Amino acid sequence: MWLDNIDIKSLGDRTRVLILQRLRERLGYVGAYRALGISDSSLSRYLRAERRIPDEVVRRALQNLGDGRLFRLSLLFVVLMFIGLFSSLSL
Repeated sequence: MWLDNIDIKSLGDRTRVLILQRLRERLGYVGAYRALGISDSSLSRYLRAERRIPDEVVRRALQNLGDGRLFRLSLLFVVLMFIGLFSSLSL
């Protein structure tokens, strides 16, 4: 499975928030916190980066994003932003 190839522990805070943002975009706010098995207030705190997103929540989000193609493209885009190829865009 594609998810087994991702070292979730090594993902930075901004990437973790991006993953949850993508899930929220796909499922909506209510669908996202239900799919993650967390409260709406926890999702809100995670999205505002007030609390670090636990590895298990990131794993559940990735599982809900599907087969990984969209996530891999999003992650590649974030990496390109960090190395300066898309510096005019902000997260």
